Amino acid sequence: MTLSFPLSISVSGESVSRVELKGELDVYTAPKLIAVLSDLLEQGCGRIVIDLSRLQFIDSVGLGTLIKYDREAAGTGGGLVLMDPSAQVRKVLRITALDQHLRIEFTGSVNRDRVCMMREAGYA
Repeated sequence: MTLSFPLSISVSGESVSRVELKGELDVYTAPKLIAVLSDLLEQGCGRIVIDLSRLQFIDSVGLGTLIKYDREAAGTGGGLVLMDPSAQVRKVLRITALDQHLRIEFTGSVNRDRVCMMREAGYA
């Protein structure tokens, strides 16, 4: 029986790896991301950019995975950068105050404008 998880992961880059997440990061799909991040750290890549722009949902297990691997990457002199979190993910990061502890970046003025609008609406 083949299980299909609603999470798609693609990895690119060498000195800085870029991991793009699409779908849902939760208790069922987190092991897939854990395997990818573990492999990257074992290969010596401690600087990892995780593109969250197409991630639709994240639960506590997904958040815990990001925290754990941010700490592990920091231990190697690197760290995680959460890039362009979607509105739903940004709201969860804000509610849990993880936006104060994890490195979150946005590309382009369009995303900065979107964050300003989200703040005004109480979501960021």
